Amino acid sequence: MIVFACAMIIILGLTGCAAKNIPTTPTETKVEEPTRAETIGKMPVIVDALGCIFAPQTCGENTDK
Repeated sequence: MIVFACAMIIILGLTGCAAKNIPTTPTETKVEEPTRAETIGKMPVIVDALGCIFAPQTCGENTDK
């Protein structure tokens, strides 16, 4: 009885209970890196956000720009 239980555990562990959905053709997702101009262009927004985090009294009520 113990041998049967061990065999079932091993078989279920190797095969798994759920159906596996493995894609046949891998799909590549290409992530474009931002350019320096795009990154530098966002600096004022980043500075404002960090300023509000570390000095909340400097932020206005409506900071949506």
